Amino acid sequence: MASGAKADSYTARMRKSLHRARNAVRKSGVDYFRGDGSDWIALVGLLLTVPGIAFATMAVPVWFAPSALVLPIVAGGLLLRPSSLLTLYAAAATALIVESLVLGPYDQGPATVTPGTVLVVAACGLFGLLIAQFRARVGVPWRRGGTMLFDLRERIRVQSALPPLPKGWHREMALRPAGGQSFSGDFVVAARTNGGRTLEVVLTDVSGKGMDAGSRALLLSGAFGGLLGSLPPHGFLPAANGYLLRQDWDEGFATSIHLVLDLESGDYELLSAGHLPALQLHAG
Repeated sequence: MASGAKADSYTARMRKSLHRARNAVRKSGVDYFRGDGSDWIALVGLLLTVPGIAFATMAVPVWFAPSALVLPIVAGGLLLRPSSLLTLYAAAATALIVESLVLGPYDQGPATVTPGTVLVVAACGLFGLLIAQFRARVGVPWRRGGTMLFDLRERIRVQSALPPLPKGWHREMALRPAGGQSFSGDFVVAARTNGGRTLEVVLTDVSGKGMDAGSRALLLSGAFGGLLGSLPPHGFLPAANGYLLRQDWDEGFATSIHLVLDLESGDYELLSAGHLPALQLHAG
């Protein structure tokens, strides 16, 4: 009875250890133990190319080198999950071993499996695994990642466009991110409020540069666009400031300037929250 209790205790400790290790891997953002089968077609196709490349290397060494195995490895880094990618790496390693055994260790022909070849294949495999881990953390396939960024850029562009104005009014706007990047820390939100009589424009500058500030600017632009017109003009900046403070960013701050223009009377008001003063050009 005592030995049985010890065995049960040991089994329970082993299960707890495995459970903790599994949770640690999941918290890292990549789950190597889970797969929904969505990439099995790509995995099967890439696995079939590995023996094909190995056979071509041994049959026609002048045209096919052992380093050609980096092609399915790179493709796997773009298409497969980390768990499936490890299976592909095992197949590529097996192909290299078979090639070295068939061709012989002293073969000096073009298909020789040298330590340099192994290093090149291993380096490509490492980069592919890093790419797959990043995609697994983001949760977006590589084919859709660029489309999503393009859609977000277009939404920001549409949201930043000034609304049509009544006859007699003219407006121009230019927003050019530094370095030609699509995302930056500057954004504009504009809307006609008060039944279309008032034009409200908010220019905001988020701390940081380029892509570093792009994510925070994207979050704030959506929030500020929702606040604009939902509150009285004098209540917008305090509400926007409260939203910004609730984010509790370590180094994230923003400055804004708010234009409120009466399109019927021409009266306007400039409200600022830490931003540089607006430049006003007087006719004549």
